[in-house]
Amino acid sequence: MRIAICLYGSFDNMGEIYPYFYKTFIKPNINHIIEIYIAKSYHHGININYYYTVFGHYLKNVIYIENRIDESNPYFYHKARLLNHKKGIENAHNIKYDIIILHNIDNVFVKWDIYGDRTITIDNLPIGYTNFVDTINTRSIDHDYLSPIKLNKLDKNTLICYEDYYCGYTINDFFICSSKICDYILEFYNNFSKYGPVISLGLDENDNKKINSIHSYDAHYNNLNWWLYCDIPIQSIERQLRFNLARGDINIKQLRFSQNLAISQFRSDIY
Repeated sequence: MRIAICLYGSFDNMGEIYPYFYKTFIKPNINHIIEIYIAKSYHHGININYYYTVFGHYLKNVIYIENRIDESNPYFYHKARLLNHKKGIENAHNIKYDIIILHNIDNVFVKWDIYGDRTITIDNLPIGYTNFVDTINTRSIDHDYLSPIKLNKLDKNTLICYEDYYCGYTINDFFICSSKICDYILEFYNNFSKYGPVISLGLDENDNKKINSIHSYDAHYNNLNWWLYCDIPIQSIERQLRFNLARGDINIKQLRFSQNLAISQFRSDIY
């Protein structure tokens, strides 16, 4: 298989993060062709050669984006440019990736065990930790706590995300899918970039369906029920994207319900 990994986020600590990234995404899929695309805003004095030093022969290209077009979604423009660039490479070289991954380099996938008694559960299912801003110091994570993601060939109509939810590490932040679905998402991103929200309230049959996930601070602090799609602000990119996926009859699978998988955030003050 040919796999494209599209990375955005803060790359200031990429030398420290890379061993975790390698053991999560590359090592389990080492027998496949893996090519990495990076979108980065501002240079922060990082020479482009350093990206190739860290990511090695897996790195296909780095694109720099100097301006944040939308401060409410600071990485949205990165994602759109990144996926458009990847699409351009496919067209120019007459290739097609079997799997595309969109991922924030600042997030590391770990096992829930690392949070111990800070883990919140519903019906013995881990749903989050006691404080939304609580996180493990990534620099101290034992690699035994990492949760590798082994990729198999996907059905062309299936998208894998971490969680299908309005808040958290959503489809807009991370997905694994075929080129067909990635093109569908890219078309949405391009339209959203040009025209803003395009779906009006009450036009989608999923409007009153429950999202089958929940985030920790809502359950623990606010005692909220499972959220409905209609609870999500209609103008939000999360809801707009989710509605578009529903309209395309795309099958969505959540990794957090299929393996021992939690998020640890590698924080940096500079993006």
